Formats: sequence, C-alpha cells, structure tokens
Amino acid sequence: MGSSNAIASKAKAMYAKRLKDEDYHALLKKSTVGEVASYLKNETDYAYALKDVKENDIHRGQLETLLNRDLYYKELRLASYAPIKERSFYKATLRKIEIHRILTKIKQVTSSLYGEMFTLDKFHYKDVCFDQNLLEEAKSYDDVLQAIIRTPYYKTVLKYRPKDGSAVDYVSLEKEIDQLYDDMILADIEKYLKGKDKKDALTIYLSAIELKVISKIYRLKKYYHSSAESILKYVDFSHFRMNKKMIDDLIHAQSGEEVLALLAKSKYHLYMDEKEYIYIEYYAEKIKYNLSKRIMRFSSSPPLVFMTYIILHQIEIMNLVNIVEGVRYGMNEEQIEKTCIF
Repeated sequence: MGSSNAIASKAKAMYAKRLKDEDYHALLKKSTVGEVASYLKNETDYAYALKDVKENDIHRGQLETLLNRDLYYKELRLASYAPIKERSFYKATLRKIEIHRILTKIKQVTSSLYGEMFTLDKFHYKDVCFDQNLLEEAKSYDDVLQAIIRTPYYKTVLKYRPKDGSAVDYVSLEKEIDQLYDDMILADIEKYLKGKDKKDALTIYLSAIELKVISKIYRLKKYYHSSAESILKYVDFSHFRMNKKMIDDLIHAQSGEEVLALLAKSKYHLYMDEKEYIYIEYYAEKIKYNLSKRIMRFSSSPPLVFMTYIILHQIEIMNLVNIVEGVRYGMNEEQIEKTCIF
C-alpha cells in the first residue's frame, strides 16, 4: 500500500498519548461523574474534546458522543496523510457513524417507543455519504430512503421497508447492515494490503467479527434460551472461520455456560489471561486488545498501525464509559476496574 509512512508515525505518536495505568487508577478513585470529566479535561489528551463541558452537568451519553467525535477527528487527521485514491480505507469510524445515524433515524420515525429513546446527534460530520439535513428532517421510512438513496446502505434499508403498516424488523435490518459494514472493511483489506500486512489485518478483523458472533450467541443462549433456528436467523456466520462442527455445537448449546465451556476448548483459550473472566464482551474485547497492541508495537505498516490505533482508542472510550457508569451507580473501585481493559 503506497500510503504515506506519516500515517504510521502520527498514529504511534497519538497512541503514546493514550491513558496510562496511573490515569486509570486516578479515574477509578473518583466518586462523581463530574470528577471523572474534570480529570479527563485537565489531565489528559481529551482536554480539547471536553473543553466546553461543564463538569458537574455531564451524563454518560454526552460524554460518549464527545469522545467518539474526538476519535472521528483523529481519524480524519490520519486519513489526510493518505493518497486520495486510498482514503476509503481510512473511514472505518465514519462508516460506523453513518450506520448509527441511519438506524437511529429509522427507529425515531417508525416507533413511538424508539422515538422517545433515541435522538439524532445534530453535529454535522465531514465526508458523510448522505445529506445530513435531509436525514435530520425525515419524518417517515420513505424519507430516510430518499436521504440515503445514493449510498451503499440504500439497498439494504429498502429491503426492510415496512409494508401495509407492519413493524420494521429491526433485528434483521441491523444484522444485515452490520454485515454490509464488515464486507466493506474486508473488501478494503483485500484491495489495499498484501502479504503479511494483509494476513495480520485479516487476523485482527476476522477475529473481531468472530468474537462479535460468539458474544451474540452467548447472550441469546444465556438470556433468551434461543433455539438454533432462531440464532441462524439473527446471527451472520458468513465470515466465521471456525469449523461447521463448532458452529453446530455453539448454536445447539443448552445454556450460556455451555457456550463458555466450548470456548475454553477453542483457539481463543490461548488468549486467556490471569484476570478473572467477567462477561463475554469483556473476553472478546480483551482478545482484540491483545492482538491490536502487539501489532501497534511491532508493525510499521501505515494501514495496520491505523487500524490498531482505531481499535485501541475505541477500547479506551469503552473503558471511560464503563468508569462513568460505575461511578454513577456507586460501584467500588475494584468492581469498576474489572470492566476495563488496560
């Protein structure tokens, strides 16, 4: 890939400004959300992102939005160093934002229940592939379709257009749009990377997809006791690398505990560490974190370093959201730390 080596050096420099162990331990000792926000604003690289925040009047949703917006700006800055013809590779966060905004708007306009729960971020993102004003003003499913007509998401959203007053099948729509996102990322890896760089990128991304699938199966088994048929309807196995027997065993498991027992015998058992297992999402993110950290340390490939920087930054944001939630609900320091990966 001919992208500028500046991407790798800039991403490594930005990664060097990540939260360190001492930052996390300081944050874990805070007793209010305002104290957490104040520390981030005054003691870390999030100072600019949180410059307009009133520390004593911030909630989890606002903080998460500002932190994700900060990551978007950093992604844009890194992408600016790439040749124009290669920049689609450097838009993973932007695609996530596009999908989130489209799905949020669909829920707003099609369900009074969802409409009360979800609000669209009014911030206008540079380079979004649809007219943001049109999407904001949409009052119906057809209006949403009109706003995204020239985007890669149009055909998928059209497929789930409700007919004759029927409800939108949100679960299937989200499954298919997530699959489309994965397909776009994998197509970029195939197009722009070669040799070991391509192999490493596929290892990270396919592992992330596989772990996302495993997380869904675990939740469906533990909390809903879902049948194999139900799981096949709502879970996408198109990029799942484990053999058919493992898929069959997972979807026919009788409980969440049986899913975990199967995982203990899989390749992912090799990545288990000494930290107590808490929940399946933590386990999945920890594996992704270890893979990404190793590549960030040893690779000089611009696309690989970029990809791992984005993943590691997303995990950092997840940690901060978990800390804010833990502080808000009065969890103790040790309990909150168990939800963080660092």
